[in-house]
Amino acid sequence: MNRRLSRALTLLVPLCVSLWSDCARQPLAGGSSQQGNGIVMGAVVDTTGAPVSRARVVLLPASYDPVKDTAAPIVSIADSAGRYVFSRVDSGAYTIEAVHRDKRTRALVSGIYVMNDTVPVSNATLLKPGAIHVTLPGGSDAAGGYVYVPGTFVFAYIGANGGFVTLDSVPAGAITSVNYDAMNSSAQKTIRYDISVASGDTLTIQYPEWKYARTLYLNTTASGAAITGNVTDFPVLVRLTQKNFDFSQASAGGADLRFTKPDGAQLPYEIERFDPVTGHAEAWVKVDTVFGNDSTHSLVMYWGASTPSTGTSASNSAAVFDTANGFQGVWHLAEAGNAGAMDATINGYNGTPFGMTASSAVSGAIGAARNFNGASCYIQMTGTAISKLNFNQNDFYTVSVWVLADTLDYGAVGTVRRDMTIIAKDNCQYSLKCFRTNFEFNQYNDSAGWQASFSPAITATWKYIVGVRAGTKQYLYVDGICTVDSVNSTETSTRARSTASDVMIGKTPPGSNNWSPYFFKGNIDEVRMCNKALSADWIKLCYMNQRVDDKLIVIK
Repeated sequence: MNRRLSRALTLLVPLCVSLWSDCARQPLAGGSSQQGNGIVMGAVVDTTGAPVSRARVVLLPASYDPVKDTAAPIVSIADSAGRYVFSRVDSGAYTIEAVHRDKRTRALVSGIYVMNDTVPVSNATLLKPGAIHVTLPGGSDAAGGYVYVPGTFVFAYIGANGGFVTLDSVPAGAITSVNYDAMNSSAQKTIRYDISVASGDTLTIQYPEWKYARTLYLNTTASGAAITGNVTDFPVLVRLTQKNFDFSQASAGGADLRFTKPDGAQLPYEIERFDPVTGHAEAWVKVDTVFGNDSTHSLVMYWGASTPSTGTSASNSAAVFDTANGFQGVWHLAEAGNAGAMDATINGYNGTPFGMTASSAVSGAIGAARNFNGASCYIQMTGTAISKLNFNQNDFYTVSVWVLADTLDYGAVGTVRRDMTIIAKDNCQYSLKCFRTNFEFNQYNDSAGWQASFSPAITATWKYIVGVRAGTKQYLYVDGICTVDSVNSTETSTRARSTASDVMIGKTPPGSNNWSPYFFKGNIDEVRMCNKALSADWIKLCYMNQRVDDKLIVIK
């Protein structure tokens, strides 16, 4: 073959392929109506990125219903370089579905928009298909109802399947929605938006009354929360922002939020905040076991209820912070600045604010927090002097808090510098405070006086402070790390241990000794008291999950 003829054939082949692609249009029903000026072009490849020839490629309207629609999708066959071209395409939204005739691998490319222009499409990567096991919505028509993936040929009649149907040969990857319809009615509705099908796997769609779902993976490996032991009955903090959640899809106040295990078992949860204006929300979800050194364990979040009745709020703080699991007082401090501080447990140890105004509400470590002015602001949990918060000396209990100190060693009486109380039960029982340049956890012992654990403190930064008493042992944690595992007796006194005062946040109760009150200056958030000594893994998991750059949850 001479060079001139070879060059002519080289130029002619792509043109013939393009013309042949148009000629290969095969109307699936009726005649082709494509008369626009748009061009859609792309390539079919395998998982290594190598081109796949002879794959059957179909251009479908994005809303295509494989049962009811009589529109004429157009078909092309990929050339030796895996390329395909569709010309004379009308304006609109489309999908590309590609199938390898021999290997039966599939690909789906969505989000193709044509406006009388040329649209290059991302590669269609052929993979082994998956399946979708769909729980049917109530009132489904067994005789004429069917479930389908819009923009594809994937569908299944309900028939005698009962409460579910399985869609086979679903292209792996992102699926815009799964819909329900019936032959003899206009019952079309979306069962679930935005799902992902794994190659060779079966995805189960549960709770069809909710249109949206997302899997939340709990990563406790070294790249995540980095804990090795299992933690049980743990309140997982779920932070939602405009980056990971579309607030317009949910009901007012997040009333239709739900959380389940992967098998569909519902999990107790509490919504602390749901603010679509600022695009922030926090929810606490009780997980029965968070496995150490694991990244496969997950829970599922649902939202977008179909009807108001199914979207009624199920938020239940007492079920999350269950007294049976040790929680005896939990205060999120997320209310208005001068409002009562509500106890999340069933104990109802609600706090009354003193010296606070609307401006006392500030941005916290988790949602909102309270600001204390160091002179007159505090919150008193009335009725807690004789209560489940009245722990005995050498008892087992834990006190935790997020704190941002404006200054250290703030209070002054004459020339003597005084401490700043974060939270305390009486002045001679137990407390967390700032003492000069340290964070301090104290317990007062009848024979030994104050038993204190100290760790260096800093200002203007949120810190997670936890004091643990385990019999005669005492621990102080800062940001999930045990900084002190011993006690120092700071004074030997014959004074009796005092338990007559209520729990207070931001101030030392006067107690039987009637000492001057020591106020806190700064911000306080998420105060908790438990009647057991929490483990090191539990405390670290709290910090890693609750820090602003949450290291536990991976949303997919």
